[in-house]
Amino acid sequence: MLSWSKGEVTNSETINYRTHKPERGGLYAEEIFGPENDYECACGKYKGKKFEGITCEKCGVLVTDSSVRRVNMGHIKLASPVVHFWYLKGVASPLSRLLGIKRRDLRRIAYYETETSREDLYIVTSSSSPKVKLGETLYGTEVRILSGAYTFQVERAFLVTAAPKVVAEEANTALIEERKLQTGEPFRVVVVGKHEYPVTMDTELYVEDGEEVGEGQLICERPTGEVCSQTMFEMLSARYLGVEGQPITETVDNLAFLVTRVKG
Repeated sequence: MLSWSKGEVTNSETINYRTHKPERGGLYAEEIFGPENDYECACGKYKGKKFEGITCEKCGVLVTDSSVRRVNMGHIKLASPVVHFWYLKGVASPLSRLLGIKRRDLRRIAYYETETSREDLYIVTSSSSPKVKLGETLYGTEVRILSGAYTFQVERAFLVTAAPKVVAEEANTALIEERKLQTGEPFRVVVVGKHEYPVTMDTELYVEDGEEVGEGQLICERPTGEVCSQTMFEMLSARYLGVEGQPITETVDNLAFLVTRVKG
């Protein structure tokens, strides 16, 4: 539809009260809707039929017949999309036919009629697309839609309800390494002597690489945040006593069920 537009209206004004000419970028703008006078640009640089078809480099008005003002259209960019109910309702809904969307679905979009559903929450463990970020959480419906356009891997997201403090079991030099789970998800390991302390990438550490650590010194408050992937949860549960959690399922209201495809 934007291809029908001759330009964007950026000014709410109509006529300049001093010059009695249309305001530039306004609702009567000549550079959008056409010249007020036949074969004459707004600034007067080009006058006459011999200049027909030339766009003035100064005022941006196309030199042509003023009758085009009756047919030329402009557009206004809105902060939020709107639709007039005349184009929405009726037996032969013009907007429904133009967009190829069923009238019922179009009405639900216009009035934001959401569907309540129970959705499993997933966490992105690896991604080759900048549109889907590592560690991002997605509902099951979002995963099904986005996986048609982007390449990424997810796992069930777990809510970690309890986790112990991580303290050094011996005195030694701390070494911090970055490793990956079999799913490709990265994590960090704090190595102190013969002991290893795995933590998630977003965990705040109280020790630095190469630092001398004493026995009983606090390494971090907990090895993970509130949410982590299933594989990460299983690894941390096997390493630390007291790690508790459960998979996340939430009741959500959304319009995702209306999405048919995603641009890659």
